[in-house]
Amino acid sequence: MFGQVLARMPFARSLEQASASYLVAATDPRYESVGGMFIVDGKEKPSSNDSYDEQKARQLWELSWEWCGLDGIHGS
Repeated sequence: MFGQVLARMPFARSLEQASASYLVAATDPRYESVGGMFIVDGKEKPSSNDSYDEQKARQLWELSWEWCGLDGIHGS
């Protein structure tokens, strides 16, 4: 069943494909001192424009605390 679903989702990756990107990111000397980067098919890819929006990041942080029931514990 998974194979049929995967075939209909062009953005989806098999376990082997997904793990290859992790392996490159973890072992390639080019990325030794780099963090916070997407590696897809052995190549760097920029994250979405939304990922650079500090206001959205703060809102996500605050909502995450709330959703986890931690908003009363920490005043972020």
